[in-house]
Amino acid sequence: MSLRRTKSASNNSMAKSLPLPKMHRSKRERDSSGRKASSAGSTPVVECAEYIKGSQIGAGSSGRVFKAMQLNSGKLIAVKEICIDENSTEDSLKSIIREVEISLELSHPNIVRYYGVRMDRDNNYLSILMEYMSERSLTEIMREFGPLSENVARLYLVQIAKGLRYLHKSNIIHGDIKCNNILVDGDGNCRISDFGSITLMDHAEKKLVGAGVPLSRRCRSVVARDASAGRKAPSGVSSGIGGNEQLEPRDIKGTPFWMAPEIVKGEPYDHRADIWSLGVTIMEMITGGIPFLHVATNPYAFMFRLSQAKTEKGLMPRLPGISKGFEDLISKLLKINPIERITIEQLLFQLDAPSDEGGSA
Repeated sequence: MSLRRTKSASNNSMAKSLPLPKMHRSKRERDSSGRKASSAGSTPVVECAEYIKGSQIGAGSSGRVFKAMQLNSGKLIAVKEICIDENSTEDSLKSIIREVEISLELSHPNIVRYYGVRMDRDNNYLSILMEYMSERSLTEIMREFGPLSENVARLYLVQIAKGLRYLHKSNIIHGDIKCNNILVDGDGNCRISDFGSITLMDHAEKKLVGAGVPLSRRCRSVVARDASAGRKAPSGVSSGIGGNEQLEPRDIKGTPFWMAPEIVKGEPYDHRADIWSLGVTIMEMITGGIPFLHVATNPYAFMFRLSQAKTEKGLMPRLPGISKGFEDLISKLLKINPIERITIEQLLFQLDAPSDEGGSA
């Protein structure tokens, strides 16, 4: 495969019709480079070393991910390229920049490091530079090796929970915890990635964030419409969203089968929504597939069912090959009422996880 050297960041700029929002470099980036902080009117991108782009290692709805090597250090990194065209809005670009800006400030062993963002005007794409994880996502690992054993799932669970504890202490709700957003290296160390659905909580008080859009009403109408038209539900959904209609970006944050009930209902939510998604992610590890397909294979039908559920009865599938204690622990994460869900601290205590050294967690 041919390797391509990227152009200097100083030569890259956004098309006039879609100016990038202003963005400051993080304190960590400023300290490492020795340069002064950027002013309000300075370049909106974080300065990054030049790199050579290699093979594609992933793809998603928002873009493609490539392995790359920094020219000044030889360090391997991951580069996520997001196409910018006439359909791109300034709000969508602001959302991407906000993701990177917040991510640059995060530093934890179980959170993927972000290094910066660059704009390639010639090819009309935005590149997000981040830490390279050699073994890719848990989803890809399970695709190759099958469902995880309880012992391995526990090891990953402890690390994900520590990463979430750090995010929640930083007043950040991840909003899309699932195996596809958990990256793993060759030593079994895992890190939370993809901060495109994050919500910042109030810094003064950890108040419930504002209510979302009541997805359940739209789900009900879509399911009813499809049924009247004689359309069949899809047999499986690889990325969460499926069926015959896409929810608008403003309507949805996260992935349907992993969404907490309060988000589906359009109710106020907080960090406990991540706790629900974590429980679903463990189910995903144990079963090796999309969770809750025993309830409904259509994501709209499932979200409607979830919005109507008063208790967890009938939602939890059978999880073969795990101990009763581990199954009980998973059930404590998957409570319809968020107040009844186990906390991250309680989860780590029950997993008998040692405390992190220092104050990073």
